[in-house]
Amino acid sequence: MDQRSKKQIAIACQGGGSHAAFTAGVLIKILGDVKDEGRYEIVGLSGTSGGAICAFLPWHALQKKNGEQQAIRLLEEFWREDNSVSWPQEEWFANALLQSTMSLYEDTTGMPPTNPYRIPEIFRFIPPLRSPDYWQEQLGSTLRQRVNDTVSTAGPALYIGAVNPVTGEFQVFKSHKRNTDGTLVPNETANDAISVEAVLASAAIPTIFKAIELGEAIYWRGSENGVSCISEGVYWDGLYSSNPPIRELAELNPDEIWVIQINPEEIDSTPTSTEKMTDRRNELAGNLSLNQELYFVRRTNELVRRCGHYEDGVFRLSGGSIPDNREYRTIKLRRVELTRELDYSSKLDRDAASIGKLIDEDADREVTPFLDALPLCHALEDVWEDALQSVSKATNDEDNEALDRVMEFFSEHAEIRVVPPANSSASTIVLSDADKIRECLKWALESRFASEQTRYYRVKGNTISWWMLATTPYLQYPVKVLVETVNGDEEIDCISFYPLDMQTVDAMRRSDEG
Repeated sequence: MDQRSKKQIAIACQGGGSHAAFTAGVLIKILGDVKDEGRYEIVGLSGTSGGAICAFLPWHALQKKNGEQQAIRLLEEFWREDNSVSWPQEEWFANALLQSTMSLYEDTTGMPPTNPYRIPEIFRFIPPLRSPDYWQEQLGSTLRQRVNDTVSTAGPALYIGAVNPVTGEFQVFKSHKRNTDGTLVPNETANDAISVEAVLASAAIPTIFKAIELGEAIYWRGSENGVSCISEGVYWDGLYSSNPPIRELAELNPDEIWVIQINPEEIDSTPTSTEKMTDRRNELAGNLSLNQELYFVRRTNELVRRCGHYEDGVFRLSGGSIPDNREYRTIKLRRVELTRELDYSSKLDRDAASIGKLIDEDADREVTPFLDALPLCHALEDVWEDALQSVSKATNDEDNEALDRVMEFFSEHAEIRVVPPANSSASTIVLSDADKIRECLKWALESRFASEQTRYYRVKGNTISWWMLATTPYLQYPVKVLVETVNGDEEIDCISFYPLDMQTVDAMRRSDEG
């Protein structure tokens, strides 16, 4: 494949209220790594709700050359100063009262029946709450003080997710649009351009904030009784649409999309208490659109592999398809996830200590091993992609050379393990002989195994591990794979396959038998 001077990456920031401080912490460390190492180029950012704020602030700074340090400063100032409680009345109302109320409802009936259009009369005696729109106005004012509205073609693109509750249509506000010739130009259309109002729309949680009115929308039923079909657009939190936007990032043709994920994909056990069920329902709702968008990228990767061919190191459409001169890339997906268990009410917690822990401790625990694992992860994936290309060639010599390069990543005592499904009576297959490992890898190449996602990176001693989602057109289900490396020698110590069906296990057993 062609080698860009830097890996081009797009970063997607999931929303989650105050938990998005974790996203800010991850971005701060990524931006520092981008600046210091020079291995990556950020070509796009996207976000929803709190994630929209996290994407919006550095996006402005990155429109200037070497803007990483300013981007870090904007994130630090917003989350540690602007969005942390600062005076006693706010501490009492925004944290103590609100947190205890949320916890009480979670323990009994679920979510409290709040309505920003009907603020209880008692709250009007608290000066900051005399205006129902106070908190939205404060957020908008803070963002305007931090940034300007300049949009440059030199910086990355930005996409912000929201939803129109009247039409039910998903909305993505865009900093750039693509011309007919394929070039990106600043988006100056008022209906869907980036603005502070677009960020407020993305963060308009309907039980807390009023809907944001912005631009125009076409209403299907608007022509009845002589009413115009075109009227003002109204928007709610993007949680209900794209959390965060990802398919728009794929249009930028990056090498990789890095997802900063707030809502945990997995938990330790089945929720049985009202509080735990409420928490989990919220998490699943937040991840629904994310997983759909990730599937879209995975499916597109498969189509690129099926309908394209390598030409001068890049994918182009095969004969019989609509001809064009565009390059097509298979996009790697990587997730950095908040794994500490937090309840729903803490998404409204703006205590400075809580915000600081998310930025410092939680972000460092997840992003540091991620950045440590990336160089070897990239090297392994690059050589595997080259080997996949070589498999389609006619000569055995080229196949052998490709396999030799892959085998160089395995340590002297490496193993490949195939762990059968739990309901199976089959035993785990362990391959430790170099020849058997080679045969297994040859089978995987011929079966077109491809790495689609990596996640859950960990460092223990001198060993780095990460999980990988592998797909192949010849098997019904993707396969989860655990990769463990000996960091000191940058070699793979063990690869464990966890297939969901016996078809994969039987196929790998046959490869073992030669």
